[in-house]
Amino acid sequence: MIGILQATLSIDTTLEQFKTIIDINLIGTFLMCRVCLPQLLIIKGNIVNATSIAGLHGHSYTVVYAASKRAIIVSTKSFAREYILQAVHVNAIAPGDTLTPLLTFIQFSGGINQSLFSYFQLSDNRLGQSEEIAAVVTMLASQDGSFINGEVIRIDGSVNI
Repeated sequence: MIGILQATLSIDTTLEQFKTIIDINLIGTFLMCRVCLPQLLIIKGNIVNATSIAGLHGHSYTVVYAASKRAIIVSTKSFAREYILQAVHVNAIAPGDTLTPLLTFIQFSGGINQSLFSYFQLSDNRLGQSEEIAAVVTMLASQDGSFINGEVIRIDGSVNI
């Protein structure tokens, strides 16, 4: 999984921060797809990209992160259309708040109201677990996901119903 996030007021986001987030999140995802596709075309494999619920709905203090994740959604759909005739399926997952190092190490700049940043308002009041995300990725990457293509699967504990 590829991704970094810096929680910053949009007005305080520097061009350097913008470029770093785009380079890692979007360009990193594109390069991963480009490098893997030659082999996947031979074995008729699947790609599962990592986006975020922020890419579906936006998120306070993460303008660039959300934009990079939205671009991954559109790229996923474009790759899926481009390679469907070669039997390569391309999908994405959009996790919500999940207990991972990314969530643990979010860098907050001054002036941020962390309650506006949080999506921790789940009906069962917990974070997602890495194993729950991995189960969906495993399904999409296997034959079990062979009739799914160009989709974004939300894994967010019902936050965005």
